[in-house]
Amino acid sequence: MIKTDGIDHVVLFVKGCERAKKFYNDVLGMTVHREQPIGGFLNAGPGHLLALFQKERLHSWDEGRSRYHDARDVIGGSEFNRVSLTTDSGTRQSVKAEIESKGVKVHSRSDDHEGLYIDDPDGHQLQFHVAPPEARARHH
Repeated sequence: MIKTDGIDHVVLFVKGCERAKKFYNDVLGMTVHREQPIGGFLNAGPGHLLALFQKERLHSWDEGRSRYHDARDVIGGSEFNRVSLTTDSGTRQSVKAEIESKGVKVHSRSDDHEGLYIDDPDGHQLQFHVAPPEARARHH
């Protein structure tokens, strides 16, 4: 039986790769792992990648397999609910303040004491999971 041991990457369709890469680098500190004709892969943490694909580029790049890329519009959140990211430093308040200092609106929920929510420029919802330091120690 095959047993998964992680996720290699998550793909987000974006309207503009350069704009999206700038957001993910400037706001979340993700760096480019590798470029592709349709976009790029960003380092989202050790062994974790986030792929940003410019949807209209897929039609020429992915000939023969474009059945799942037939819609040209990017509608953030329609392909999935959200991507949850973790951090190994800072507190919920310091992470929120840093994200807001970049001009990004941060949302929270009263039933989620560790999560902060933001939208990327294409409307994809990102959750920042900021566990208390004692909980982080248990997971490492």
